[in-house]
Amino acid sequence: MSDVFASPRTSALFGVFLGLAIALVILITMSLRAYFRRQAARRREQEELDQEIRMVQHQGTLLAAAISHCQSQLTPAEIEQLPRYLFSHADSKPDLVAVGYETSSTCGICLCDYSENDMVVNLPCMHAFHDQCITPWLSASDKCPFCSAAVKLVASNENNA
Repeated sequence: MSDVFASPRTSALFGVFLGLAIALVILITMSLRAYFRRQAARRREQEELDQEIRMVQHQGTLLAAAISHCQSQLTPAEIEQLPRYLFSHADSKPDLVAVGYETSSTCGICLCDYSENDMVVNLPCMHAFHDQCITPWLSASDKCPFCSAAVKLVASNENNA
């Protein structure tokens, strides 16, 4: 039996088979490596696509909120019914403090200090603004620019009471 493996012909065949087996292992290894690289690339692409989808959904949510925010507005009559007063440095407005209205001396929209006899509008959420600052805002939106509280509902409820 040892003579069979010792012959040059058998050794050559064994070498060929061994070479083919090594080539086959290399080919399978390369194919598997390429397959796993493609799978990893597909996973990365899918993750990027999922992230883009989440971002678009978030932007859609923000856009829907902005649209709904801008669709509601107060009528000029509703704006006129909001409480107003002439600002005075000497008058601390104790009646407004008693009901919880903001008594800041600065308009939250233009960020300017109120001057003597400026017309100030108080919203139901207790925030106050210059009349000329808040009126255009309320003509486009029924929400307080500070806290987003609905002004229309409270103003309408006060009218019905």
